[in-house]
Amino acid sequence: MAWPWLTIVARTIPWAELARNAPKIIAASSDLLAKRNAAARQEFRNPPDEADEIEMAARIRALEQRDAENARLIEQLARQVSDLSEAVQVLAARLRLLSWLFAAGAVVALAALWLAL
Repeated sequence: MAWPWLTIVARTIPWAELARNAPKIIAASSDLLAKRNAAARQEFRNPPDEADEIEMAARIRALEQRDAENARLIEQLARQVSDLSEAVQVLAARLRLLSWLFAAGAVVALAALWLAL
């Protein structure tokens, strides 16, 4: 089902490193956002004229387009997370089945060993 890509993701992404550095990543993204907001506030200190209004309209269209692209990306990520969750549930069920089969095999092997002695 989803086994090949799951093994690739599990092997290629350093999950422990990612979790360990999560606070640094969040802090860096917050700093970047703060700098971007400060730059945007300083950019329009003078009252806008007609050229500025045309530029702002173009920027708003670009932002709306980027927003739509981000919404599509988030939808794709949600589907991938859903697929990943389903794959983990399948793996957990298979692991439970394998554990029961191993336990039954161990009981049979011990019974056969006991009868052989």
